[in-house]
Amino acid sequence: MGAIEYAVEDGVAFVELNRPEVLNALDGAAKRELGRIWVEVAADESVRCVVLAGRGRAFCAGSDVAEIERNGPVDTATVLGALPNVVREVPQPIVAAVHGHTLGMGLNLALHCDIRIAHAESQLGFPEVRRGMISAAGAVALPAVVGLGRGLEMLLLGAPITGTDAAAIGLVTRLADDPRADAATLARQIAQFDPRAVAAILRLARLGSAPPTERLIAELEEARNSLGA
Repeated sequence: MGAIEYAVEDGVAFVELNRPEVLNALDGAAKRELGRIWVEVAADESVRCVVLAGRGRAFCAGSDVAEIERNGPVDTATVLGALPNVVREVPQPIVAAVHGHTLGMGLNLALHCDIRIAHAESQLGFPEVRRGMISAAGAVALPAVVGLGRGLEMLLLGAPITGTDAAAIGLVTRLADDPRADAATLARQIAQFDPRAVAAILRLARLGSAPPTERLIAELEEARNSLGA
């Protein structure tokens, strides 16, 4: 089994992070594989909706810190490619099923999905500042979802919040005891509708929150380089 598992069932694609021994922390290879999968999903007309989930005790605890300490951070293009709807738009709705640790790159992944369903006891946050690092893509995406003040508080303090608190500020759409099962049910409902209508709604809804890709990549590259990250 690979670090990322991918399967399509009745029009729903299931993308599952599969490194439970490290709480699904993503190394460079897993990020590249995610990027490849988003390309595949976008090109597959049989896929009507997507569920992104993590196996084991966490959704995703972030980037693989051990790998970063050994080899340094992966390049910006690889990081952005692993996030849906940044380098390549995914025309199908993506539902994130969040549980356990959802930190750093993990929260970035969830933020770049269209709908987020979380367990009440999930831990969501961007702890990078506590290591002298930044979550560059998160600094762009988070304030657009929760507002500038709340977004900056999370980014500048680096403290996680619970799924319950995340729902209260709109960071997650709703809470569920079994987020993956809830996400799968929602995805199957969406998959029943005309994909042309669903894709048109997504394009319009995403317009207000998507900065131009070229500018985004340049700004993120500069921010990461300024910290050697």
